[in-house]
This record gives sequence, structure tokens and C-alpha cells, in this order.
Amino acid sequence: MKKKAIYVGIIVGVLLLSMIPIHNTTAENKKISNIEVQHWIMHPHGTALKTKKIFNLNDVIAPSAKLGSPIANTPDDEVSPAIERCSEDTFLAAYAYQPDITTSNIVLTISTDGGNTWDPHPISPAAGTYETDPAIAYRENGNMAVAAWGLDPTEYAAGHWVILLDDVTDSSTWTGGYYTWSESFNVFGWRNYTLAGYYSDSSPTFWGLMAFVGSVDDDNWDHAFDVPFILTDGTKWYGEGYVVATDLGNWSGCHTVDVAVDKDAKRGYMVCDFFNSTVGTYSLGVLSVPMEITWDDDAVWESTVIPSDFFKSYSRPDISIGGGKYYIVCETNENGNKDIACFSSTDGFQTVQKTLITSTPDDETDPHIVAYGDIAQCIFTRNGNLYETHTNDGGATWSEPQKINDMDGSVKAGWHSSDLTIGGNVVWTDMREGNADVYFANIGVPAPIINIEGISGGLGVKATISNTGTVAAENVPWSIDVSGGLVIIGKHAEETITSLNPGESTTIKDFVIGFGKVTVTVKAGGVTKTASGFLLGPLAIGLK
Repeated sequence: MKKKAIYVGIIVGVLLLSMIPIHNTTAENKKISNIEVQHWIMHPHGTALKTKKIFNLNDVIAPSAKLGSPIANTPDDEVSPAIERCSEDTFLAAYAYQPDITTSNIVLTISTDGGNTWDPHPISPAAGTYETDPAIAYRENGNMAVAAWGLDPTEYAAGHWVILLDDVTDSSTWTGGYYTWSESFNVFGWRNYTLAGYYSDSSPTFWGLMAFVGSVDDDNWDHAFDVPFILTDGTKWYGEGYVVATDLGNWSGCHTVDVAVDKDAKRGYMVCDFFNSTVGTYSLGVLSVPMEITWDDDAVWESTVIPSDFFKSYSRPDISIGGGKYYIVCETNENGNKDIACFSSTDGFQTVQKTLITSTPDDETDPHIVAYGDIAQCIFTRNGNLYETHTNDGGATWSEPQKINDMDGSVKAGWHSSDLTIGGNVVWTDMREGNADVYFANIGVPAPIINIEGISGGLGVKATISNTGTVAAENVPWSIDVSGGLVIIGKHAEETITSLNPGESTTIKDFVIGFGKVTVTVKAGGVTKTASGFLLGPLAIGLK
């Protein structure tokens, strides 16, 4: 494993279905014990140059009102959709707008009303005319997010955008830049970007984890073709002026990668499908890295292989972590056609339980998964339709798949053709009009969904916490922090909501005394909301 620095271009500027019931089905279920685990100590080095460029937003392409819930449906093609739920009814989505075969531009689009309307922001390419396959990730704080995508390969052999959205609803807070590799290293073919957002009070400038597929052919570095690359640490990306990247040269022949973060353990995970020459099929490689100290001298990286064999091949994996459970879903050909397999774990994939989610004569492809703990939700494509299935027992059994799209046979299959985020919110590439459009649906989720409905003042600070899911929330931790001004009493309060049934809400309170302008930060069940106002003794005034 090797690391090198890259040159940096800094840019400043800028569904409605009823709840699906659970019907558990039996499926293959077995332990895999021969997992290979390796450890590395990583060391950063190298310094990059900086240049500046204006971050331009193009004219807005507004979706028209048609059947269903289109995010983008112009007469031209819109492809490669991605979606993230940020807070309450706020969503960030992205896609590539392709008016012809030589042009592909990235559009970031925002909804603040639960996906009913969208506000698109097309972004000018760095150079050339073909940028595609956007990746986006919520940073688990306020409305913060990150976005990335590849540069035009005819202009740059290797490089990508990285955009920080401090507030997805306000494009004036968006900053970022594009990176191109130093010409002293022969790297090329960077593609298939994926992101996992991250935020902590102890390291607020650590944005998250990025992975992608690429190649390097350089005597001073490596000779690795179609392998995963890892990039991380927003502080080093911008604050210190260099970027450290590592290739996983032993995992060659990759198709795709995906990343996720275990927030509790502060570790990031990457999964890739690599060609296992020992058995002649594709296996899954899993890399675990510590967040915040990724490149420190004592940072331990762990590598895990989920092996295939002569009769089984795994491809196009998707990973999600939540509630102490780790999940990977992928395509498998072990029954002579494409099915969806799930690998679940409680120890960071050092041991896994395998289940076949689907096992039919038809091809099922392009899976995505979101984890809530023992409950997880998966989507996949079959015969031109998008399906949902879920587990409530940690991946051991899965419900009977239910079709999502409202027009039969309209869904386009393929990598980056659909996406799923928390709360059962789905996007996909739809062909119902004869060209590629992007559609959205909310299908619900068999899990509690915690929302902070609002923060209010008066005598102290109050917030309303609700559960809009379909399962009761148990032991939900909450906290209220008041900062700024002079806070004499009530800087911090925390407790636990013992139970919150579907559709219920409750009020949490913090008694405060102080003076001056303050910021109130409320956290509950992994959701964060802030408000600003004024303290006048025990009264909180004008919180919004």
C-alpha cells in the first residue's frame, strides 16, 4: 500500500406508497469463518500545490409536473441519481444531465418539503464537457453534506471534485475544489466515486471518507490496475495543503466500491469487488480505517476478505452500518443467474452471516441497503422494476419483495441507476418517457424515524421529538446544548426517552439562565437541529 500527494484546485463559491408489511421468508443462512484479517500502520507524506478557481452554478433546469414524482424529467437524459436525507423533510439529490453523447454535467438539487418540489443547481465543469457519476453524503449534523464526482477523462487522466455544503439549503455556503494528480505519477482511470460523510465536535473539519476505482503505473509508486483508492480527512485536503491517497494494489480488477462509517466506533469501512485469481471469480475486500486519525503514526488499518469460490462470484457491493449492525449486499451468480446476497456482521466483518435475499430464475441486480440495527432495508432491480425488501432480525430473513415504481418496466438497470437513503426514500433512473429521467418515491421503512420537529423558547429551551416511523423507538438519547453569550445555568442537558410509539411526539426541556445571543443545538437519536436566539435571564427569546 502506497500513498502520494496530488495537486489541488481550490474552488470557492458556490413516493407515495403505504407501509409495506413484513413477511419473513426462509433463505440460506450460514457462517463464514475463514476470514483473512490484516493490519497496517499508515504514514502520510507529500505536499501539493494550490490554485484557485471560481465555483460556477449554471442556469437552473426545473422539473415539470408529470405522473409520479420526478426530480428531473426534461426531454434530455438525466442519469446516475443519488439521494441523502439531511434533516426532517430536507433532501440532497444529485444526477448527471446529458443533453447529448458528448456532454454530461452534474446537478445538485434540494428539496425542503419531503421530495414534493426540487431546487436544482447545475454546476459548471472544471474543464471539458463530461463529468458524471456524482456521489453525495450527509455529514450527520444540521444540513451539512459533501459531494464528489470525476473530472472529464479527456482533460484529466485522474481527478475529482470535492464539495462541502455547510447548509444544503443555501448554495452561498457551498465551497470546494477539484483535485488533479501530479504529473510525476502515472495514475489514470479514476471513476465510480463513493462517499461517507462524517462529523464530530472534536474534529469538525474531518469531512468523511472517499473511495473510488483507478489505476497507477509508476516505478516510484506502484503498478496496480483497476484497484480501490482511499482518500480521507478534510483537514488535510484543504487546511494543510496536501492530500494523501492509498491504493489497495492487491485487490485488482475491481468494478465498484462503497463506503460507510461506524459513528460509534469512529471507524470507516470500504468494500470492493476484486478479481480473486486464486479461485477465478470475484471476492469482496473490506478495509477498515480509523476516522479523525486516519493518517496518524498509530492509526491501524484492517483488511478483511470475504472469499468467493469457483461457483460463486460477488459483485457491485453496497455497505451500511447502523445500530451496531454491519451489512453488505451484492450481486451473486451462484445459482446460474444474478441474485442478491447479504453479509451481516456485529464485529466489523471479521465474521459474517450470509443470507440470500433473492433466489429466483430472474436476474436481480444493483442492490442498495440502509441499516437501522437489526432492521435493514434493501432495494434492487428486476425485469425493469425496482423492488424493496427488509429484515427485522439482523439479516437472517427478508420480507417478500414489493415493487416500488408505479409504471411497470420503466426502471433502467445498471450501476448507479438507483439509490436509497434513510426513511425509505428512493431515487431511480426511469425510462417511461422514452428517455432517461430521475424519479423519487418514499416507501416508508419498518423502523423508528426520529425527527426534531422544532426548537422553541419561553421559560427555558424546549424541543419536540417525534417518531414518524412504523416501529416504536426505545431508549432514545437526547441532549440540549446552549452556547454563546453568557450562560450561567443550563449549558448542557441530556436524558433518554424510554419509548416513543409511531406517530407520537414528546417535549424535552432545558432550564437556562443567561444573557446574550446564543445557539441551541438539539440532538436526538442521531438527528441534530440548531436554532439561534437571545437569552434574557431565564427567558429564551426569538429562537429560530
